[in-house]
Amino acid sequence: MVAQAQYALDAPVGADARAYLTGRGLHPATWQAWRLGCRWGWHPALQQKLPAITLPWHAPAGELMAVQYRFFTPPGVATAGCAAGLGKRDRFGQKAGGDRQLFGLPLRRGRGTLILCEGELNAVSLWQDAHTWADVLSFGAQDAAAFLDTGGKPSLRQAQLLVALQKLAVPYRQVIVWADEEPRAVAAATRIAGPQGHALWSDGGDANDWLQAGRLAERLTYGG
Repeated sequence: MVAQAQYALDAPVGADARAYLTGRGLHPATWQAWRLGCRWGWHPALQQKLPAITLPWHAPAGELMAVQYRFFTPPGVATAGCAAGLGKRDRFGQKAGGDRQLFGLPLRRGRGTLILCEGELNAVSLWQDAHTWADVLSFGAQDAAAFLDTGGKPSLRQAQLLVALQKLAVPYRQVIVWADEEPRAVAAATRIAGPQGHALWSDGGDANDWLQAGRLAERLTYGG
């Protein structure tokens, strides 16, 4: 399915998906590196088929672990109850049976900096601007690491995620954690990487917003 979705993205049927990704400031070489694709998928909440960008999650050795969908509305298509576009909660779905851990593991190259962020397309955006000097990973949706800024007892899965991130952070000279909210970014950077941790948060937009504005490199350099 992932291979078919990749093929579809480059074929005539993928024109709307390519326009969507280009509109987000992403380059073909970037979506090819991340093995993005497109397909129509059933949206259970809206009870209709919608086109989606496919976002494959892999294990470190490259085994496919899960496929996330980023639904979008092509020009001229209205969604049920949401004619102007999809609401935030309706933009994502997942192929059944997947196991998401960290997004982007096979693309690590042992750079001196590790960037961790919320959201798959934010990771793709950061990689496009920074892959020559940084490795980029995402822990997924905003609530995936919600325990990091609460001090509450994490679930087993959340605790495993934290331990995995702490181990991954060890070889890096610095670890940048970009979260939507400042408290979460600061707490996550400290818990994951200690003194090597640096926090960024979505001041004026997330990573993809800064990419579209042509200022992502500036945010990474001066925003911490």
